Amino acid sequence: MQPLEYSVVAPMHNEEGNIKALYLDIKQTMERSNRSYEIIFVNDASGDQTLSEMKKIQNADSNFHFVDLTFNIGENWALLAGISKTRGDIIITIDGDYQKNHAYISVLLTELSKGYRVVSGRRRERVGSVWSRRLPSQIANGLIRLIGGVPVHDSGCGDAG
Repeated sequence: MQPLEYSVVAPMHNEEGNIKALYLDIKQTMERSNRSYEIIFVNDASGDQTLSEMKKIQNADSNFHFVDLTFNIGENWALLAGISKTRGDIIITIDGDYQKNHAYISVLLTELSKGYRVVSGRRRERVGSVWSRRLPSQIANGLIRLIGGVPVHDSGCGDAG
């Protein structure tokens, strides 16, 4: 198989309500770039119709592929499973739950065209409970910056190109 320029990877767990819209948004963005691409969604052992929706999309679009995981392994490992199947020279990651706006892809592509080797997005507002998601995330990111010396605002934000 011939290498592609871009691979867009999105882990999904019980996202049957988001999958088609997210796929169409990503497809439209990538087609505007006029570059070769593939879209890979990862079904992280969903209990709903996520896998069924992925199969429908794959049957209609040769640029779309999916990875189906037997056990729920979580976002980071599901993302890695998808990345392991990419053929693109540049990998773009996005959440399957619309926590991050797909429109950022165009901005990342513009920045990459300036010669950067890595481009990272920044989540402006985290969706979720203060106690279960936002506060633990802020503490973890603060420790990563302090101990690891990594000056990234949100190390858990998988948006990178």
